[in-house]
Amino acid sequence: MSDNLRIHFKKTKRHRDPTTYKPPSPPAGRNFACQLCPRTYTSSNSLRCHMKRNHSEKKPPTHACPVCDKVFSQKSVLTRHLVVHTGARAHACPLCARRFAQPATRDTHYRRVHAQSSGQEGVPRCVCLFMVSTRELAYPGSNSR
Repeated sequence: MSDNLRIHFKKTKRHRDPTTYKPPSPPAGRNFACQLCPRTYTSSNSLRCHMKRNHSEKKPPTHACPVCDKVFSQKSVLTRHLVVHTGARAHACPLCARRFAQPATRDTHYRRVHAQSSGQEGVPRCVCLFMVSTRELAYPGSNSR
């Protein structure tokens, strides 16, 4: 776990009630509103991504699955889809025999099944962002210095 994340965990309240906790409001005058729909964003980059994703003329999907008739607009989505046909489950849980096609599914399994049963405290819900991998958060202590 990174030093910044470790310090952050020490300084913040870990047991906030998620039903009453509200993330901080964006600073006044920093809202970036879409002119075509009611969405607002806290950064111009987020608004630009929203505009590109939702309001630009979409290119027709160009990445076709060689096995079925599905077509995707991004090559990475096609690559992830191909696992459906191969049945490959390359991502194993380190604590049980279960295997998963996607690493995110394995990480969710670990948090739901093993983190609670082993008495480990889950990662608290937080609005702060850190450059850490999902694996680092899913398996506490595995990447400690």
